[in-house]
Amino acid sequence: MSLMESRDKASAVRGHGVDLNVAVAVFNTSLSFRHWESDITGWNGRRFNNEGSIYVGVGFGNLIQVQRGFSNAGTRSRIRSDIALSEQFPFYSEEKWGRFRKGIVLTPFVETGSGKKVYGLGIGLLVAH
Repeated sequence: MSLMESRDKASAVRGHGVDLNVAVAVFNTSLSFRHWESDITGWNGRRFNNEGSIYVGVGFGNLIQVQRGFSNAGTRSRIRSDIALSEQFPFYSEEKWGRFRKGIVLTPFVETGSGKKVYGLGIGLLVAH
């Protein structure tokens, strides 16, 4: 789970959100909620202030993920990477919570579609089995 800071390139409006991502082998999915500081135009041309999204994609674990997003703002493509910060950078920490490893993760991303571009960075908690 990550807290995400976003920026709409065309309007320079910032957004803040929460993103929950799960990656298993080559498949991944994310649920995301983002609040924009003011109304922006979405990928579907509609104006909105809050956005709820689901992303599905493929990739190489958490290192690189190519996703397709669907939301009240329209569809778009996203490329993201989850970079775990630990002694074994960029791999997982050896500290565990029961059966799970934990760590801090940085998540740079870029979203494109319909001539728009949104980019940002997330920071969150990584839990891996």
